[in-house]
Amino acid sequence: MNNKKEYIFSQKLNLYGQFLALYIIILMIFIFIRCLISDSEEPLTSILYEPLVMLMLIIIALNSIALLILTIKKRQVIFGKSYIIFRNRFFSKKILFKDIESIRISRSPSKVVNSGAMLIRIKVKNKKKIYLVRNASFNEEKKLLHLFVKLREKMRKIQ
Repeated sequence: MNNKKEYIFSQKLNLYGQFLALYIIILMIFIFIRCLISDSEEPLTSILYEPLVMLMLIIIALNSIALLILTIKKRQVIFGKSYIIFRNRFFSKKILFKDIESIRISRSPSKVVNSGAMLIRIKVKNKKKIYLVRNASFNEEKKLLHLFVKLREKMRKIQ
């Protein structure tokens, strides 16, 4: 929060990093155990071409690419006094509160992973596009949800 009473919520990326570290550790343990058990003269080269090791390397590569892309995008939701800004490194979309037609807050379909995850749908006047925000994807998710609930209540009073 800065002097203009803006609340900035950045996307969480720590889960991707944790899974990446976990996959690498599992792969290293597997390779170490296989090297100890292996009878061949060059155990490391023969182990690297096993299907399970290749699968783990593919998973590590895909997870690394996803983490890199999300780090480059740097998604943010910014709440101001009379606006919301959806921003990433490449574009920014400012929506004034007066331009918002409706805000729907519902449980996320993936509530198995996070029971507090909510899906926030924002409908803007004169636009077909609906903006979706998953509060669990951002830092300070409870504060973000609280701000959207307050905004929804304020909009209901106006209408």
